[in-house]
Amino acid sequence: MKLIWFISYNFIFYPLIFVIASILSIFNSKIRKGVLGRFRSQSEIKKYFNSISTTADIYWFHAASLGEFYQVKPVLEGLKNVEPECVAIVSFSSPSGYDNAKSDYIDLRFYMPFDFLWSVRRALKITRPKKVIFASYDIWPNMVWIAENRNIHTNIFAWFLAGGYLFRSYYMLDAGLGAGVGARKDGVILDRILPSTVLSPLYK
Repeated sequence: MKLIWFISYNFIFYPLIFVIASILSIFNSKIRKGVLGRFRSQSEIKKYFNSISTTADIYWFHAASLGEFYQVKPVLEGLKNVEPECVAIVSFSSPSGYDNAKSDYIDLRFYMPFDFLWSVRRALKITRPKKVIFASYDIWPNMVWIAENRNIHTNIFAWFLAGGYLFRSYYMLDAGLGAGVGARKDGVILDRILPSTVLSPLYK
């Protein structure tokens, strides 16, 4: 089943998405900005990592748009407070996130590269992240599959505020995309993503 999904996605679904998005970009400025941003993402990643010399851990956060960025922002900033030497890179799918997400703790922002096998493989080879962390549900299958192949932890989680309380949802992506477990409020499962010291202020 996984092989069928892999072939269908890479030879039918994603090429079709790419063609449709490219056509729509002619008529829609927002889509055009996102598509052009993805064409630039590889060069931006390469330029940044050629400009730094570090052996610190690299964390790749991905947020579809501005709303999803606000879900990961407390974790990103908490992580940088605990590990100030680490590198936090953030990718976006939409211009609303790329243009408006504000944080002094973002070391590099860029559009998520196209989810073709070769482009994802190249991006991960350059960045070599310790973890790839998706906010909410904007999951790109080839990113997950190739990260798994390179032994890079890939996670997805969401933070929801309701009635003044912080609710945590967390789903671990397995190789087949979809198996998951619910998070506990004590953060035991979330500790598998990041050190508990990063999240402990939010447990209260």
